[in-house]
Amino acid sequence: MPATGVLMRLLEMRGDEFSTDEVILQPGFVTNWLRFLGTRAEHRARAPAGQIEVAGGPPGTFDNPRRRNMTTGRAVVVGREEWHRLINTGDHALTFDITLRPTWNPRRAMFRLDDRIFRGNEVWFEVKTHMADQTIRAMYQLHDLGAQQGTVSVRLDPRIESIECFHRNSTVTIQGTDGSGVLRVDGTARQLARGNRVVVNPGQRYQLQNPTTAPFEVRQVHRPQWVPDDTFYVHENLVVPGNQVWFEFVVPD
Repeated sequence: MPATGVLMRLLEMRGDEFSTDEVILQPGFVTNWLRFLGTRAEHRARAPAGQIEVAGGPPGTFDNPRRRNMTTGRAVVVGREEWHRLINTGDHALTFDITLRPTWNPRRAMFRLDDRIFRGNEVWFEVKTHMADQTIRAMYQLHDLGAQQGTVSVRLDPRIESIECFHRNSTVTIQGTDGSGVLRVDGTARQLARGNRVVVNPGQRYQLQNPTTAPFEVRQVHRPQWVPDDTFYVHENLVVPGNQVWFEFVVPD
């Protein structure tokens, strides 16, 4: 699954009310087309070099797009069903803040990559500890997010591992769905195969590892849902809050 180069971090989630993302675009870079069903999207650029393009023509078409310049700090609101994309016309990396009302949900998001259209629960993400991080790690696919629980698939290619993490308040039920691998909970290794289930309690550190030569996949159910300020990643003896790590879009095969 090739990476897209689009980096995002989730700054805040407040139940089903709203969520705020931060997106980084390199010079001359254009995001894929985005569409949020039943969701109001407010976009802000932190420097006056950004543009937003909204698709024209009948719904579902990308003819005659309308392009608008973005003023620093001023919101550009995109309608609840409109396809749009962000553009960096400057000569340095540009940061956009995106606030969605209600909260981002994979079932309400759509992405157009090349000539293919995917729903939000069909794309994958990789966790990056910093913007220049090139380490290949586990990939995550969000199935659903709700105030009470969230469900995510985690895929590890051969010889790949996830970043160790823990949650202050969430309980995570992890079930093997394909292949086999290792789940470490507070340093103790457990073999996890298809159909096996382990419950990770709040405060316990856990990490997935795939020492095999075949893909390993699990499904995680978070109760309550995953939120950035309840999640902490442990990397090189540093504890990093969930709203400080980056997620990179990965294109499905």
